[in-house]
Amino acid sequence: NCVNNDSLPRGNTCTYEGEDYECVKEQIIPYINAAIDDGNGAFAAHYGDILKGESGIGNSRRCQESSFNSRRNLFKECTNFLIVPGDNDWNECQLYDKTKNGGDMRDVWRDKFTEAPFKQFSRNFPQTLGFSGGSRPNIDRKSSNPEMFYFVHNGIGFFGLNRVAGTSYISNYASPDTNVKWIKDKLAEDTNCELKSIILFAQAVLKSECYQEINKYFNRCPRIPSLTITGDTHPERYCLKKDGDVLKLTGEGYQSGPLLVSVVRDPTGEMGDFFHVFDSQTRNTNDVCPNFNVFSR
Repeated sequence: NCVNNDSLPRGNTCTYEGEDYECVKEQIIPYINAAIDDGNGAFAAHYGDILKGESGIGNSRRCQESSFNSRRNLFKECTNFLIVPGDNDWNECQLYDKTKNGGDMRDVWRDKFTEAPFKQFSRNFPQTLGFSGGSRPNIDRKSSNPEMFYFVHNGIGFFGLNRVAGTSYISNYASPDTNVKWIKDKLAEDTNCELKSIILFAQAVLKSECYQEINKYFNRCPRIPSLTITGDTHPERYCLKKDGDVLKLTGEGYQSGPLLVSVVRDPTGEMGDFFHVFDSQTRNTNDVCPNFNVFSR
């Protein structure tokens, strides 16, 4: 599968399935599925970089239909799986044109990871303390950029954004910025200020303009808790910090165990929503695959 051969021409049929692939297949996906089966999770979100990266925009030969098919077949085994792009599988791909919205491997990515079985959730969300269950939200995907999504469940607005590391069409050439407009348009749908909290997924740190749109929403609606979840910097352990009125969570990368992010709602309605993070492996698991077989469910 050509794991260590990056000198092959474009159009090769390598899948680049290394030890990180085996880790996800044998340990991480079964762990996530078991958690969802037990009602301890509702869906899984991947914040990009499904292939090993290359330095610079448009340099990676690893972006092939064969490697994307490999990852599609891998992730389709994960229950209620969502993914946003990372630079390794987006703007680092060969022939990437930063002045356009597609026409290259982005179109292949969209075909593999925004259509069934990833287009909509396949299983109902569980009922948990303070939250109703037994249903699944409809995922709204942006027509021109289906890798971007939005859905609301129990008053929580979830955004999937296309913010990748490095120069990209969406963040540097699109006018207006596609992420900013998506946030603006979706928050505008909440005409009665019914949201209780907001969670945003992206690979890289969001531009300040994204937070400005959220603040504009707060100008007409009560201020509510907001959380961004990113992963580009790949710390040894997850990092959660408060930046102004927004909590920012940076997850690990490579072979790290998944994080379980929960929304805890004050039953009195007086304190609003809180975010809780559980790390399935507290040690540095970027370099060593976690062994979840040693834990009982």
